[in-house]
Amino acid sequence: MPSITEQPRGHAEAPPTRRELIFYTLGNSAVVMGNGLIQSLQFPIFNMLLGVNPGMIGTIAGIVRLWDALIDPIMGQVSDNTRTRFGRRMPFILVGGVLSMACIGLFYWCSTDWNSTSILIWFGVVTLLFNTATSIISVPYYALGIEMGTDYDQRTRVVAYRSLGDKVFAIFSNWYFRFTELFANALVGARWLAGLIAVFGIASTFALVTRNREHRYKTVAATKSLPENFWKTIGSVLSNPVYLRLLAIWTILTLNTGVFTALGMYLNVYFVYGGDKAAGATLGGVVGTLGLVLSALAIPLTKYLCDRFGKHRALVVALWLYVAGSILKWWCIDPAHPWMQLVLPFFFSIGISSIYIVMSAMQADVVDLDELHSGRRREGMFGAIGGWVMKMGGSLAIILSGWVVVWTGFHISDGANQANGVFFAMRVSFSLIPAVGSLLALFAIRGWPLTRERCEEIRAELEKKRSEAA
Repeated sequence: MPSITEQPRGHAEAPPTRRELIFYTLGNSAVVMGNGLIQSLQFPIFNMLLGVNPGMIGTIAGIVRLWDALIDPIMGQVSDNTRTRFGRRMPFILVGGVLSMACIGLFYWCSTDWNSTSILIWFGVVTLLFNTATSIISVPYYALGIEMGTDYDQRTRVVAYRSLGDKVFAIFSNWYFRFTELFANALVGARWLAGLIAVFGIASTFALVTRNREHRYKTVAATKSLPENFWKTIGSVLSNPVYLRLLAIWTILTLNTGVFTALGMYLNVYFVYGGDKAAGATLGGVVGTLGLVLSALAIPLTKYLCDRFGKHRALVVALWLYVAGSILKWWCIDPAHPWMQLVLPFFFSIGISSIYIVMSAMQADVVDLDELHSGRRREGMFGAIGGWVMKMGGSLAIILSGWVVVWTGFHISDGANQANGVFFAMRVSFSLIPAVGSLLALFAIRGWPLTRERCEEIRAELEKKRSEAA
């Protein structure tokens, strides 16, 4: 890892170079591709191939995510208060990246000869280890991204780079299921994928920690204040009403997306294509890839909307695209016209991608507001609590996702010949319920206080305080 370099105290930080942004973006591939491998194949492998109850799969995955959510704030506190010659973020990013990829390499090494209980135990243990390692890398990684943004527009630029990279890495996850169908045994295909992802993820982690730097570290390290009490820090962060509104939107969207997403795979395979897994996987891969390509192409437009009209107005536009895309699923999931689904990414995918770009940039503005009031830079804790809320919501979503399949009356043994009303219930759950739920997020963004003008005022006040303290 390189030695720490920093701007002198009291001077505005230099914005990140393009090289730094590229290596920062590359460093997230381990988490994005690892999570994609697990989430895209856990039901095809453990339910469709190995016959494990989907409700139990979702329940175990959700319970494990609860642990993941609990350790995020601890990781944020530890990273914020760490002082080493390599910084307070890079050591954890390196260790977490290597450990998470080691777990990915092990994930699909269960056997078809095992009973359901043994398979579930294996699934739970390896998922627990992977999620723990992911927390070690993710919390300091996102904190590093917040630190790299030096002003209102630079923060959007950092998030735009990271989001573009995430879309590129995530494109592959749409084809994982189809790739496994090329093997005589899908489990063998999953093992090959896991190995390739592990090697690439470790290499990209090393690239980040050796080619990037920590912004503001010397300024933080020179601060004489003692580490803040863990619970006091959490209480202070959660007492910020602006941040609570962001957390509310994140929670709504996490539940909306996570609870019902898995139904799309079942609908394509059994409703649209009558049980043809290869055809369903191909359609899902094409639609998902188109969505990611469109999301990537829309990133400059999202940044333009943020720069021209403000982040909060860009978020409103993105939310309405998300609502429209959800509603259109009702008509586009059609056995007579399968490829109508290609319409969906123009609304749903662009909308959800833009939402997370804008909200990540808005979180960095909240960190400045917090520093103005508290005198502390707490990127790690803000990122950790944001991650905690998303993972708690994600845990509940994962638990419910498997049981939603059960609740609709779907039985894997019936294949495409499900009882009357099953596919109707799946379609309602996949399209209309998320559309109604996402309308709540539009209320949370009304009257957003951190406009461009207010953020620039806060930034000027902070620079003045730093100059006086130098």
